[in-house]
Amino acid sequence: MENINFIEGIDIEIKGKEFSFFDLIKISKDSDKISFKNCIFDKIKEGIESDAKRLYFEECSFRGLEKIITGNTFCVFNNCKFELEGNILTSLKDMWERDEEDRNLCGAVFLACKISSKTEKELYISETGAFAVMIECELPTEDKTQVIWSKKMLDTVNYYYYNNNVHIYGSDECAQKLSEQSRKAYNIWNLLSGEDEWDPSGVRDEYIDYKKEIFFVKLTRNISCIGGMEKSVISLSGYPLTVQNNVMICEEGGIKIIPKASDILRNEKIFYVIGENDSEESVYKVLRVTSENGLIAECLVEVLPSMIEPPKFINTPIVDIRDGRAYIEYKFDTSDKKDMSDIRWYRVDNKDRSYFNEVNFALKSNEKDCRKIAVSQDDSPCYNIQLTYADVGKRLKVNVKPRHNRSKYGASLNVESRIIRSADIKAENISIVFENSVLETTYDIEPGYLTAKGSWEYKKLEGVKSKGLVASDNICGLYYQSDRKVSDIKLLAMLSIGKNIPSGFADVGDYEEIYIKYDAFSNSGYGIRYELEDKETNQISFRLFKYEDNIINPISDSFYGNFFSGDIDIEMEIIDNVFKVTISYLKDYKTRYETLYALVVPNKYGGVGIKHASSEKVSGISIKYIEFNYV
Repeated sequence: MENINFIEGIDIEIKGKEFSFFDLIKISKDSDKISFKNCIFDKIKEGIESDAKRLYFEECSFRGLEKIITGNTFCVFNNCKFELEGNILTSLKDMWERDEEDRNLCGAVFLACKISSKTEKELYISETGAFAVMIECELPTEDKTQVIWSKKMLDTVNYYYYNNNVHIYGSDECAQKLSEQSRKAYNIWNLLSGEDEWDPSGVRDEYIDYKKEIFFVKLTRNISCIGGMEKSVISLSGYPLTVQNNVMICEEGGIKIIPKASDILRNEKIFYVIGENDSEESVYKVLRVTSENGLIAECLVEVLPSMIEPPKFINTPIVDIRDGRAYIEYKFDTSDKKDMSDIRWYRVDNKDRSYFNEVNFALKSNEKDCRKIAVSQDDSPCYNIQLTYADVGKRLKVNVKPRHNRSKYGASLNVESRIIRSADIKAENISIVFENSVLETTYDIEPGYLTAKGSWEYKKLEGVKSKGLVASDNICGLYYQSDRKVSDIKLLAMLSIGKNIPSGFADVGDYEEIYIKYDAFSNSGYGIRYELEDKETNQISFRLFKYEDNIINPISDSFYGNFFSGDIDIEMEIIDNVFKVTISYLKDYKTRYETLYALVVPNKYGGVGIKHASSEKVSGISIKYIEFNYV
């Protein structure tokens, strides 16, 4: 397209190119080889949004724009003039944040352009950290505006520059000055020709005898490897892809590089990285890669401490029963190392679980006469557990697989406790610690055990301070079945809502239920349901229910609110025939309370549980803990 004025308020569609705009020009994903020459873009405030493979602008003027270009595209601006209203030049997608299968280069090259901005503070060339190049450009001087490469500074080379009129801040950290030799790679034909020899500026004949050269080198962003033990994979590619495979030279930078055959599917070079580290802490090395014409790519390699022999027990581990808890106690021959042993707790109840042996071929001998009740997580040993009435009259078995921060696992060892007595139980309350909960779904529901149904994960959600239990399946349940006949019960549950899903739920109709005085065998008892009613306003309804033999009946009015964010406490109790639920949350820096009541027919069930039901296998609700006690 040539000599076209794009002015705010015009709506145009060009068949095959799919252009339409009002205050934003959009170029579709299937577009390629789009050229604008001597065009004016006037007050198109949001600029150009493009997913085209290649874009070329020659002697174009951009006036009154907040930013020039966004999206997932590779574009070249040749001898263009920019008069910005805002302080961002480009906002393209960072290639490291895109799918590996998407091999198109994303970035912007500015050749002999003149750029000005009404901003009096900073002008960012790349908002996101995407690849950008400035060659022989006239930029705002420092007495008016500070020109900075990116709002998102990277710790690897992602920008190139040559012979501009001002210093661009961040050049020392993440940019490379081109040499005269590497500058030659930035001719328009080399940049845009691709495999079909596209020549939008008509300069191909000048370079007919010129060998195509790499103009951008990409290296896998920061990786880690275990010192002296394991090889980590690193990938390397250069653009244009058609000439990348024979121009890369690796510089070791203090680590060992082992070439591997190219991965043809992704058109990358693949290397193995090995580092040496005999210290107790990680060391960091910079891996630098240089192309034949002098372009540099870097990444940071974390070399973890080298592995040594697993620790050995210097005494026989014992299970100590005290203060209402059971403790596993042992000592290693390496006291200066961090203990990262895998500890698993079992209750020896001598029940026949032959059915479980048949369905779980990986079952260890530890579970032939017992059932697992607690496990270690995240390399943090589970040193102790709370004792409950379900433990009375039984022994506890503990399996320890020794390991420290510089070893793999050693041979495991089993120890057993004495028989647990009623006097060992010191509290009526039971705290469910999800960090150490058994979340395997192959167990049947049994009295005295926490049983998971569906897939749960113990993890940290975005915007939440610590880890919690998160549903990762459409339908998930977690049940503590009790054969104790009880009168009154209290329960406290703490939830945290992540920023990944603002309301906690993916869609309208998704819900969670917390059960109290509940029997999981017959699906009978009482509970509260919180359910997403409106996705736009994040409105949640809260209502009390009675469950009886899979029949669900509401027993209170609904309460509605859009406060389902941050931390939320739900206190539940059934005293005599009154079911009371108090929901507390923080709003406007004050703790607020909402209460629901219902009259109920008392039952003798002592179980509790939680159920998650969602249209998608995702949740924004982190369950921090559940604690209940019999009054």
